[in-house]
Amino acid sequence: MHKADRLGWEQTSQQWLEDRIRAAIPHVTDTEELLTYLDADGVEVKPRRGSSGDLLGYAVGRPGDENDKGEQIYRAGGKIAPDLSLPKLRARLEAATFEEHPTARRTRHTTPWHQATDALDTLHAELAGATGDESGRDERAQAHIAALGELIEATAQHAPANLRIELQSASRVFARAQRSQIRAEGRAADTVRLAARDIIHTATGSDGSALAALLAAMVWAAVLAQRWHEAKNHAHQSDAARRALGHLQTAADQALAPVLADLDRRLPREQARRTLARDVRAAVPDHAERILADENWPALAAVLADAEAGGHKPHQLLKEAAEQRELDTARRPARVLITRIQHTGRNPVRISQAEAARIRSTRSISAASTTASVQQRPPEPVTAPERGSRPRR
Repeated sequence: MHKADRLGWEQTSQQWLEDRIRAAIPHVTDTEELLTYLDADGVEVKPRRGSSGDLLGYAVGRPGDENDKGEQIYRAGGKIAPDLSLPKLRARLEAATFEEHPTARRTRHTTPWHQATDALDTLHAELAGATGDESGRDERAQAHIAALGELIEATAQHAPANLRIELQSASRVFARAQRSQIRAEGRAADTVRLAARDIIHTATGSDGSALAALLAAMVWAAVLAQRWHEAKNHAHQSDAARRALGHLQTAADQALAPVLADLDRRLPREQARRTLARDVRAAVPDHAERILADENWPALAAVLADAEAGGHKPHQLLKEAAEQRELDTARRPARVLITRIQHTGRNPVRISQAEAARIRSTRSISAASTTASVQQRPPEPVTAPERGSRPRR
């Protein structure tokens, strides 16, 4: 019988310890802080120090995991996972530059969820090879993939309970994709790491559409990570990214369900939808028919009408969204565009009073659409059990 089974544990000690270390990483800025956090989280910590007091290594143990003599069993970080050795953690944590404490950003006109979605744009560009900088590209890509794992973990800790199990599962299986034989360039993914840290320290609740947009961006990031590892012949990492993608897609679908229900209750009139359909055909001609045939096209029309009322040009938003996420492989292209355009079009722009009046006159809500949409409301999500409580900083 396996020791974990004998002790009634669901996880082996090694997996339990790996989960605790990875969960702690978004909370801290250096290795000393990490060990302090783990100790406060109930992990047995055994630092190895030189005569000067400098940290030279560390080992951790799971309470209750003892040898035949009743002594605590410790495992070195690098034995738990190669990227959790002290040198690797030090390079990851202490290379990043945090110019201000994240609580200083609480008053800005955005949320940590929005900031994280913006940060993933840099990851998307890097993994898609769109930065134009060839030198050190593989090292930067590996750094962004490692940081993506931290962002998934941070989101799992602060997401609503009904999404948490899928996100925790995604974080756990994506851990293998975070490391490869390619050495990550420490500073390359600071923007993504800072976004993860902001979620940990400043997220006080999730705006439904903002979280849906972030999870949709994570899905695309996982797709790109899987493709990158596959191109490098990293079989285990590619498989890990693929398995994480399934969990992320499920969470993204669950997060988007109430957003779609809200959009279905306030559809623009048919005349406005026909005008918006022309915008779709002009902006993304290669995908227009698939978008307009998608069951979520009416909801996308509502998003475009909202953005237009805020002074945005639907044609331009569609074009930009399609450029940021290719639609060839999208199962539901309208759904992909909904989250992206809600994110990029969330802030209103200045327009003339005459133009505002024209827009209002063409986007009145039809009572018939409202009645039909209420009948299509999705079932309430099932609440999932939470991960054990963790100290917050």
